[in-house]
Amino acid sequence: MVSPARNADRLLAIAPSVPEQAVGAAPDCYQWLFESAPDCYLVLDAQSYQTVGVTDAYLHATMTQRSAIQGKRLFEVFPNEPGDSRADGINNLLASLERVKSSGQPDVMAVQRYPIRQPDRQAPFKERWWSLIHSPVLAPDGRIRYIIHRVEDVTAYMGAIAGGRGEHLSFHLAQSPPRAFAGAINNAVEWCVAVRKIDMVKPVDYLQFVEVLRTVNIYWTISELP
Repeated sequence: MVSPARNADRLLAIAPSVPEQAVGAAPDCYQWLFESAPDCYLVLDAQSYQTVGVTDAYLHATMTQRSAIQGKRLFEVFPNEPGDSRADGINNLLASLERVKSSGQPDVMAVQRYPIRQPDRQAPFKERWWSLIHSPVLAPDGRIRYIIHRVEDVTAYMGAIAGGRGEHLSFHLAQSPPRAFAGAINNAVEWCVAVRKIDMVKPVDYLQFVEVLRTVNIYWTISELP
């Protein structure tokens, strides 16, 4: 299967032009650029799931600090809420990460309920819904070295659309249709990766295609609520 991981040449092909003085910049410059990215990214070691990089946007969305999560395992930082019988966040995220490792392809998850801890550890967990994509990054030898964990907080959106049906939301998302639809999305992503390899789809079109699929995933989930 064609790998979606991009090497330096591919990244340069889709990246906007950069000032000449930025070319050959020190590694810490690229770290600063990554951390300043406007989207919520967490880079995980593919074997241990330890955090090796995180954007400021991710820290803001998850109410965490870089010093507190750097080097920590993902599920150590984001445990399931104690006593929550509906909690399935860890199991579903782990299954997604394992699919990335076994397939070498991005994995688009169904919208996931995953409450998170607040800075005040004595406070109750904060209700959160997330749209997630996991993407592999390959080492020169072809092995998956890192996994990019991208999230988008869709809590407000889910609440606004679901309205008074929130009590049915968690139950409904646990049923098979949304999960099956997420599988269909993954199949479409794999197709897009394959045709990209033979230059049928431009890199920017590929990224836009994935974003459209993520949006459709959310809309479909909401539309099927009882």
